[in-house]
Amino acid sequence: MALVVRGIFKLVAVIVIAGGIGGGVGVGLSKLSGDSGGGAAPAPAAKQSATTSGGSSSKSPPPPPASEQAGGVSVHVVDAVFHPAESPSGLRRHRARLTVRVQVTNRGTSVVTPERPSMFVGSAETKTDPNADGPGTSLGTLQPGKAVAVTLRFEIAGAVTTQLRSQLRARVVVAGRSRDTLVTIGSPATAHN
Repeated sequence: MALVVRGIFKLVAVIVIAGGIGGGVGVGLSKLSGDSGGGAAPAPAAKQSATTSGGSSSKSPPPPPASEQAGGVSVHVVDAVFHPAESPSGLRRHRARLTVRVQVTNRGTSVVTPERPSMFVGSAETKTDPNADGPGTSLGTLQPGKAVAVTLRFEIAGAVTTQLRSQLRARVVVAGRSRDTLVTIGSPATAHN
């Protein structure tokens, strides 16, 4: 993570220096040509955002994106509902399901195939449950100009469940976009939630 951040800082420094040199050359050329307008100001540096990937269960959440539609994909979290377990075994192990309804729009011009969505509670990461995937629960391939509404399902247990229930806040990462999300308590988890 430190290497990614250091690399981004170097990239921004190069862009800023290049913009300054380019602006200085533009001012010099405008003086030579007799233009009294002083030349054009250098363009602002492009913002970059770093995200992390992988299945580690204890890493820092990725930073929020530079813009809502960076890279052509936008994500809107409709709601997030915590469903506690109701079986004796599930209650003993502090099991629960978090369902998160999202709308994902590919505003770009190329097909996007996002990684499996994940959720962070504190520094603990949980990927969506592949056993709960079915119609309307996975993103698949996002075609240009198309929007997809899905319900993501996260199976959690232990300390993650306890922390989520007390904080009622999670960070959901979908298609490389990170969203802080408030969570409501719903009915106990069943096969249909």
